[in-house]
Amino acid sequence: MVIRVLGKRRDQQTFPQALAPVPALFPHCSKYDPPIGFGRGELNGVVGNQRFGLPVHQHTASRMRDQKMDCQMALSSLNKLSWLRNGLVRMRYLYYTRLWGMDIHPTANFSLSVKFDRTHPKGMHIGAYSYVAFDAAILTHDRTRKMYRHTRIGQNCFIGARSIILPGIEIGDNCVVGTGSVVTKNVPANCIVAGNPARIIRENIKVGHYGQFLPEDADREGARG
Repeated sequence: MVIRVLGKRRDQQTFPQALAPVPALFPHCSKYDPPIGFGRGELNGVVGNQRFGLPVHQHTASRMRDQKMDCQMALSSLNKLSWLRNGLVRMRYLYYTRLWGMDIHPTANFSLSVKFDRTHPKGMHIGAYSYVAFDAAILTHDRTRKMYRHTRIGQNCFIGARSIILPGIEIGDNCVVGTGSVVTKNVPANCIVAGNPARIIRENIKVGHYGQFLPEDADREGARG
């Protein structure tokens, strides 16, 4: 038996391990992974008549395809568990509305990690088709000022992750609150606010349910970005 590596021939007395299978000789090689150090161009390791490895450009393309497939499989697995999340959100909704008396519309949606103020639960108002993202906090009281207020989120709003809505704030319909914002003043309808403190950065926006941009407004937002 003859082994040729990088175009050089050696007999089996020099390389007795040539009788071993390819994975044993090159444990770091697989069907899609060329060995390190082969350089650019065609990978030409051969044991007997069996080739292994791929051209570098094919190897890169194969790895990208594999990563894309892994992502698709992961998303598919998450989608299969969506019923579980929806059930947990529904239970949390009943917990907030039936036990604590919060005013949350049945079509509103929220992350399981949101923080709704339970010190003054009846001051919590969230409109139809609004979404509150993860770790967002909506407050209805300020103990330092002995203040207990009604905080209102309008319809078709999106409250970004880790944002904070202070007690007594009213957010109009069709509004988007950017991630990490601290909302200290009332927000008029059809606006995007962001920052600490939150400021209006766009007006007269058009959004649908859960604060999702409508196609014409989404195209304009993409062009601005």
